[in-house]
Amino acid sequence: MMGYHAHGMAGFDRDRAAHDLGVPDTYAYRVEQMIAVGRRSDPAALPEALRASEQPNARRLLAETVMEGRFRDG
Repeated sequence: MMGYHAHGMAGFDRDRAAHDLGVPDTYAYRVEQMIAVGRRSDPAALPEALRASEQPNARRLLAETVMEGRFRDG
């Protein structure tokens, strides 16, 4: 609603992220996910090599993965 988008990242270095972010070395805190949050820009502003990756992907639609409200019988 505020124009922000989020993008989950895979393959990041959890230990380095915890170190760089100053996460205390206890069991109470762990880096579990890395998510970039920001506003989308014009893909034309990207270098040409990155522009090619800014295409729709073959992932399932969000509506096929999540639901809202109570579970229904059957």
